Amino acid sequence: MSHADHLLSLHTREQGKTVMYKQDAWGHVETRFVRTQNVPVWEAKGFTVR
Repeated sequence: MSHADHLLSLHTREQGKTVMYKQDAWGHVETRFVRTQNVPVWEAKGFTVR
């Protein structure tokens, strides 16, 4: 399975959720699929909505 296919299946499975991400000091990006009602909680942890 290619990376693109994997991402596509992830996005399909996580339909209806908000994609949030956080970049650390080393430039690594952590991506989370968050239920929309939990967005403020994740923003408090330093994540931003893509």
